Amino acid sequence: MFAYNVIILLSVVSSCGTLFRESFILRSFVIVVFFALFALAACRYETGYDWLVYQQFYESLIQGDEFRIEFEPAFQLIAKMLVYLGRDYYVLQILFSVFAFLSVYKLFSFFNVSALSVYPLLYLSANFFTSQMGTIRYTAAVSVFCLGFRWLLSSNWVGYIAAVCVAMLFHSAAAFFLFAYFLLRWVGAHRFGLFMVLVSSAFLFLDRGLVLSVFPFLSGDGEVASANFVGRIFGGFIYIVIFLVCHLKRSELIGVHVSLYNSALFSLIVFFLFSWSSVISSRLVEPFFIVSTIGFYYAVRSFALLSRFLIIFGIVLYFLIKMGVLFMGGDMVVFLPYQSVIFDLGNGDGLERAHQLYNSKFK
Repeated sequence: MFAYNVIILLSVVSSCGTLFRESFILRSFVIVVFFALFALAACRYETGYDWLVYQQFYESLIQGDEFRIEFEPAFQLIAKMLVYLGRDYYVLQILFSVFAFLSVYKLFSFFNVSALSVYPLLYLSANFFTSQMGTIRYTAAVSVFCLGFRWLLSSNWVGYIAAVCVAMLFHSAAAFFLFAYFLLRWVGAHRFGLFMVLVSSAFLFLDRGLVLSVFPFLSGDGEVASANFVGRIFGGFIYIVIFLVCHLKRSELIGVHVSLYNSALFSLIVFFLFSWSSVISSRLVEPFFIVSTIGFYYAVRSFALLSRFLIIFGIVLYFLIKMGVLFMGGDMVVFLPYQSVIFDLGNGDGLERAHQLYNSKFK
């Protein structure tokens, strides 16, 4: 728990940067915290949801065996290159984490590096464990989205569609990124956007079993987000807060760029629509959520100091409660204790914990 506690503490302190004037010291500190967050994912050893299947795939490449799962070509190409160079699996894991770190940093630096002050807190409150600590391929696809977002902002659709095609070479679900079109086009449809929030909220009551009976191909994620309405609201509370804060400062955000407000709007709608599955909702929301955290920063900074304090205090309180609930959950067995390639390489018990989780899910 020590590594997680350090990140939690740093994230809380970093979020307080919204209460002070922007400065070189503040930017330097938030970059360090941002780096520490990604280092946690990069240096994990037998920790998280995805490592076992990817390590088995990597070992099959080394041995020249055929693997049971066909991954996307870009991921396979990079893995084969590292195998050819004689590197082990954890070099692949670190490489993808570094790519994610640089791409998200590049996106934030396009607007304001200081916006990173709230990113760790919001990301941990949303889907850090199911993305950076859980899905290497999809994280790479989101990284490509972050790099291609400039083309979206300039309405260079050829460049952006090309970026989405590259992202799909890492994970086919990146095709959903094409819906980012609405991030720019909903500026003149404000009331329609709010109407969609209202309509999509009805999906919070949707039964997962009913969805899978109609669309059985969606059953592969193997996890239920929440059993009831209250649980789903609690799980996605951060999306609701980000949207409400951004909505109160809508005119200011549109003055910076319309995509910042619309990302918060779109993230909430997508979460509502797919709230019956934590895996699907967190994946589809993530690219738009990242952009919405930038909008949240601008929105919070435009409030008076007392209001800023109350907003950040409320989010920190929610964050600490959610971390407590999360770490007490059975699914966190693959995250606890945290093991790193620096201190625990060759001495971990991650395999036993992974089998424990998989047996509980698929027995």
